[in-house]
Amino acid sequence: MAKKKRRRRNEEERSNTHSRRASSKRGRGSKGKKKKGGFKYKKRSAEDWKKRSEQSGYNRRSFVKEEVTLFRPKDGDNLIRILPPTWEDADHYGHELWVHYAIGADGDTFLDRNKMLGEPDPIEEERMQALNDNDKEYADKLSSKKRVAIYLVDRDEEDKGIQMWSMPWSMDADITTLAVDKRTGEVLDIDDPEDGYDVEFTKTGKGIKTQYGAVAIARKSSSLDNDEAMEDAIELPIPEALVYYEYEEIQKAFNAGGTAYDDDDEDEDEDDDEGERKSRSKNKGRNKKGSARKRSKEAEEEEEEEEEDVAVVTWEGVQEMDADELFDCIDENNLDVEDDIDEEDEDELDELKQDVCKELGLKKPKKRKAKKSEKDKVRRRRRR
Repeated sequence: MAKKKRRRRNEEERSNTHSRRASSKRGRGSKGKKKKGGFKYKKRSAEDWKKRSEQSGYNRRSFVKEEVTLFRPKDGDNLIRILPPTWEDADHYGHELWVHYAIGADGDTFLDRNKMLGEPDPIEEERMQALNDNDKEYADKLSSKKRVAIYLVDRDEEDKGIQMWSMPWSMDADITTLAVDKRTGEVLDIDDPEDGYDVEFTKTGKGIKTQYGAVAIARKSSSLDNDEAMEDAIELPIPEALVYYEYEEIQKAFNAGGTAYDDDDEDEDEDDDEGERKSRSKNKGRNKKGSARKRSKEAEEEEEEEEEDVAVVTWEGVQEMDADELFDCIDENNLDVEDDIDEEDEDELDELKQDVCKELGLKKPKKRKAKKSEKDKVRRRRRR
């Protein structure tokens, strides 16, 4: 009797389970999907998928707004079309930038508030303090770098739409030079959306060895043929796409990680006062370097690509420059000096070099003093 009761109870439980499963299946439909009123699958756009695929493992602040797509030249041949400026009083297709790279633990990039806005900038203040302390090497590492921001369309990937490229100023110089006929002085309006010219170049190398070469302008003019890109450029002109961080925020990032260009070693074979100054600046760098090195390899490679055109100017380097190199240095650094000189006049050239060094805050290096131990050795040799 007990066995019959247990068998009947088990059969009832199986029947109830089967009924619940059937009901649940009917509610979901033939393929297990819920009917209206329940869960509904929502498709994401290709842009959403792309954004997630390009996400980074670190929180790096940039000097451009998040909605702006950045252009990164691919290895080998590149073909681009530069868009015209869409902001008021523009005299060039590009917008000049001064950028602090690789700042803080995440390798942030900040616009130089001093050069861009004429306002205080904590990194520039540190650079000026280093110059006052005659620490030219440290000051050079804190200098903001000159770039030229442009809007463009990648002819090989036009589906990406409008992109911004903060290209090296030297690249901009090459393009603008080619746009002017040396014989006739005729100018090619390469950024004309209706009758402009594409620009081609090659990229070789990686990181700090990156080079851009074989720059050329198409022989025939063509139409941009991309109304959407022009509309985007008009809606968000380059100056409005830039991000200026507050003084305090830049200072906080800088104090936390410094700049990635700090060196490990410093020469301490100076007198006590000089050694004390170097120890102070060196400790600043070491405190910042520790967190700066925590950045991912990906971040460092990106920063190296952005810095491939950086060259450090020294007092000795200026003295060795010829006239053409000196004029290039003046243009590159936007120096306010009187450069209308006779290039063949050595005295005028030397005077201009001194003016350049003064504007750059370069001082003639002092002769290194020997350590006491070295002096003692000299004295002992003389006694012998």
